[in-house]
Amino acid sequence: MHNESRRLLGESDYLPTPEEEEDFISQWSAEYDDRLNDLATGGKWGVYQKYLYSSHWQLLKNQVVERDRFCQHCASGVDLQVHHLIYRGWYQEQLSDLILLCKHCHAKIHSEKNY
Repeated sequence: MHNESRRLLGESDYLPTPEEEEDFISQWSAEYDDRLNDLATGGKWGVYQKYLYSSHWQLLKNQVVERDRFCQHCASGVDLQVHHLIYRGWYQEQLSDLILLCKHCHAKIHSEKNY
């Protein structure tokens, strides 16, 4: 388990300012529009979306949810998503490559790593 990366709420919780929240939503909306366009034209994002519906990914995702149960960064149990720590390639992921994060922490990690 990733207990060492989990922290309890209240240990320096960070709440974004309204401006930061607005910037986050604006950036996310623009990226979402780009991905929808890519999906519609059959680009790589569309292929990745198909992979996310594969039985292989669904099995892995369910195993990560069962193992982690909460966001491994903030301990939230809401809007959980599976995040790749390492990208080995589709159908090659191992459970140790994946971690459960809430939507907010997942987006924050991707924005920090410039995905």
